[in-house]
Amino acid sequence: MSELDDEMKGYVAIGEAVITHIYRNEKISQQSLMNMLTRDAEEESNDEKIVNIMSGRRILQSAQEVSQQINPKSAEHNSWGESDTPFLDTPAQHASSDKAKR
Repeated sequence: MSELDDEMKGYVAIGEAVITHIYRNEKISQQSLMNMLTRDAEEESNDEKIVNIMSGRRILQSAQEVSQQINPKSAEHNSWGESDTPFLDTPAQHASSDKAKR
């Protein structure tokens, strides 16, 4: 299997985590995705699936490192370990947020 195939499987693992968040109506953030992938890897018994999940974690970690290099000031305030700033809110979360503003 090629390195590109392995990377694509990592993106699939990330996508599965995103879909699970949406299904559960949870906010999606870098940290929440990392947490879910960690949990999934710990609960998984299939070695190939674990490798795919860990590939997804590496992709997210690399994205964070690049983000910090590009904008170090922003990274200080939005580090994965300190913040859970959402990437994407589900429609139900937007509705509850709109009600809170009123």
